[in-house]
Amino acid sequence: MTIALRIALLIAFGTCNSLMAASLTGEWNGAVYTKDGPISVYLRVNQDDGKLSGSAAIDPMKKGAPLENAEIRGDELSFEIHDDLNRAVRFRLTLAGTSLGGEATVGTEVSKVTLLRPDRGSKMTAPVLIHQVEPEYTKEARTAKVEGTVALYAEIAPDGTAKNVRVLRSLGFGLDEKAVECVEQWKFKPAEREGKPVTAAANFEVNFRLKKSTRQP
Repeated sequence: MTIALRIALLIAFGTCNSLMAASLTGEWNGAVYTKDGPISVYLRVNQDDGKLSGSAAIDPMKKGAPLENAEIRGDELSFEIHDDLNRAVRFRLTLAGTSLGGEATVGTEVSKVTLLRPDRGSKMTAPVLIHQVEPEYTKEARTAKVEGTVALYAEIAPDGTAKNVRVLRSLGFGLDEKAVECVEQWKFKPAEREGKPVTAAANFEVNFRLKKSTRQP
């Protein structure tokens, strides 16, 4: 690779990150899907001289907590906050269209997150996952002992089904296809604008983890 090409790539990378950061600024509303059900989450992202800041709150937090260690890598936003119990809540989100999706981690508990940017002047709610099926492993992936995450984009239709599902981050070994099949079977309460169901884009992460054997040697 020539020096000129290296410089060009660095400039392009810096421009891409700047544009991505700009597209993330503003307010986001949505839900964290815990094992006890969905809970509301609010996120505000600010950018000043290339530095990210902001706040986030998860119900029932009384006020937003400042974003800590906020960082953008490509189309991924990561940060953490401390809730009212002073627990560290770590977020890893991916931008796709008008939605942010990914995971929130508290200790060993990992929950899915979906956020939408609310329309100015209108009341918009995010889709809520109400029925979920677990993904199936392929024989190829099980033999190779593959574990990881497939990131997906989908459009949640007014009837609560996932349409136009596509892979954002691949895992291979046939697991991408299994992840798509899985999400296509999920059922949602659709997003609503002014009380009427509407189509909304959302991101999801499907995790593949091999079950640990409980058999004694």
